[in-house]
Amino acid sequence: MSDFVPPTVRHVWRMALPLGTRLVAGEAGLNRPVRWARSSGHNLPLFPGLSAEELALLDLKAARVFNPSLSLARVVRALAEVPVSALATYPPVDATARARADEVGIPLFELPPKSDLQRVARAVIRLVSDPEAQEEARGGELLSRLTRKVAEGRGVKGVLADLARLTGHKAELRLFDGTVFTEAPPGRSLSASQREERVEAPVHVGERQVGVLGLVDCTENLDHFSRLAAAQGAAALAMELAKLQAVTEAQQALQADLLDVILANEGEEVVRARARTLGYELEGTHVVLVAEAPGHEFEHLSLWGRRVVDLTQRRGWSVLAMPRDHRLVLFAGTQADRFAGLESWLEEVRSTWSGGALTLGVGEPAAGLSGLKQSLAQAEDARALGTRLFGHGRTYRYSELGLYQLFRHLQGHPEVTAFYERTLAPLVTYDAEHGTNLVETLDVLLARGGNVSRAAQALHVHRNSLIYRVERIREICGLDPLDPDDAFTLRLALLLRPLVA
Repeated sequence: MSDFVPPTVRHVWRMALPLGTRLVAGEAGLNRPVRWARSSGHNLPLFPGLSAEELALLDLKAARVFNPSLSLARVVRALAEVPVSALATYPPVDATARARADEVGIPLFELPPKSDLQRVARAVIRLVSDPEAQEEARGGELLSRLTRKVAEGRGVKGVLADLARLTGHKAELRLFDGTVFTEAPPGRSLSASQREERVEAPVHVGERQVGVLGLVDCTENLDHFSRLAAAQGAAALAMELAKLQAVTEAQQALQADLLDVILANEGEEVVRARARTLGYELEGTHVVLVAEAPGHEFEHLSLWGRRVVDLTQRRGWSVLAMPRDHRLVLFAGTQADRFAGLESWLEEVRSTWSGGALTLGVGEPAAGLSGLKQSLAQAEDARALGTRLFGHGRTYRYSELGLYQLFRHLQGHPEVTAFYERTLAPLVTYDAEHGTNLVETLDVLLARGGNVSRAAQALHVHRNSLIYRVERIREICGLDPLDPDDAFTLRLALLLRPLVA
């Protein structure tokens, strides 16, 4: 056909030569056209009928059976006179042959050991004559190889590393929970350059897209093979992520079961057996953290929990992350008497979160199973009380709740509600109905020991205005904030307000 455009050597390398084939010399000739492929025979001439613009496939070891003095450099020199498009052979390729290939500009490739030359020739010819069929075959090869990595248990990083090695590009998986995995090809750093661009493919688990696989390189290196590899890599990673999800769900069921037996106050031996199944020992010191992220899917919180598990294990601590009522409960344990670096761990835990408001309730470190139960109750109290008092998005340590540690069991108690209704509630109602801020005025005044001048300064009002407000508070509540006994009563009502309001 007059409009036929043969593939280049580079395209043949990427789409037809065996996966893992290495270019070892002659890079300047990668744009040469390839019109056919021919494998060597055992007798001389090695390539009977070889024409220009053909790819030569050489089994030098077989050829040396009949001509022991034959060198690869001599073959390169002879093929340059044809001239062929490129030469592919088995390793090793000696330095003299490489130098000769660079000199004459013939691309020289090392095939993977045990490559079938006849099969390679057929793949090249198919690419020349039926590109779509060869593309389909190459896609199948890629998927088969990458899924084999999944079957071998190489994980996400193993799949990405093989992709990087096969394509020569940096491979990057970005999950929508903020997790990023990156692998560079051998001999190349992960640092970015200004010329880098990417080809991408979505990664789905079931019907839902969970991330994007990108192959990153300079523009002239990204080609049709890059796009094909990205698509097949995304399919292999989907299998790996689906497997991880199934394992995670099974593990979460076991973890939730452990949490249930602890909360149900099952016998110590039952709890120890369940914990041991999950690899968590109840000896030593424990601290419990309860995490909540309103507005986020629980899966986002669960994936974050896996990152926390990783960073905790790097400290040498044992750790479990367990789902509970759309929250995540984390046990951390150490065989030491105390948690060295607990504060920095909590900061690191929060820093790994990539979403919006994350609320953490943290119990106090304690020893043994009884200590674990105590820290669990404290963590939940800290989360619930801290959120009620100050809102979402902060870390609440049980030890920092002050008086609210004493009040936590009073929540919902009818006598507390009655006390609030006869003291502070009328003032709260008045503010709501009239748009005033008398409750704030009372809080500021009591915080300054009843000093009217200091309170007026803090509220940015005239002293006479504040005196008027104090009189309104007396009339509405029937209590005088400037009287020591009434001031104590009102201060207590303010403290109890979050538990009843």
